[in-house]
Amino acid sequence: MNGLARAALTAAVCTSAIAVGDAVVLGTTGDNLIDDASARWWASTVDAVHAAAYGLLAAALVRAGGAVDAGSRFRRALRWLLTAALAVLAVAFAASAVVGTPPAVFEVPAGAAFALLFLVGAVLGLALLRVPGAAAAGALMAAPLLLLPLAVAIGAIAPRWAHPGYAEAAVYVGLALLAVPGDRRTPGRDLPARAGALPAGGGARS
Repeated sequence: MNGLARAALTAAVCTSAIAVGDAVVLGTTGDNLIDDASARWWASTVDAVHAAAYGLLAAALVRAGGAVDAGSRFRRALRWLLTAALAVLAVAFAASAVVGTPPAVFEVPAGAAFALLFLVGAVLGLALLRVPGAAAAGALMAAPLLLLPLAVAIGAIAPRWAHPGYAEAAVYVGLALLAVPGDRRTPGRDLPARAGALPAGGGARS
């Protein structure tokens, strides 16, 4: 596993833990993990973790371009749209970590980017289910299609447990897995190397 993959996966796990932790705290106590009474250092730390995670996941999507696209313009367009959304979120959370409150200029772009994280992530996840080596990542990225409606259904019974944190965790880990080197090859990419490995005369033996 390369350095970017390790960093992206670590950041994704940390951010997922925060998201799920917030869901559990809200469900059990009715309070948020971060609220107006939270210490400034704690709120800034959480924002910084999110900013780092979004930035690393955006970098991971760029690095995994060849494996994710695999010759598909559709997946390429989705990948770049998702990368842009992650970049916007990274900047917004970085600004919030520094100044304490997200600047008003980021409210609309960050809200749209967060929605795209789920929507575009889910569509790209479905498109990756048949890509060699990317099925697990694709399944996690598409999981919000089931997890979000489930959260709404649970919320009808126990409103405090209706939280997007579980869906967030699936998307973050799924995106990070795209950066982990695996048996993903663009079709035909390794044929020249194999052909070149044959001995002179085509390797035929009498």
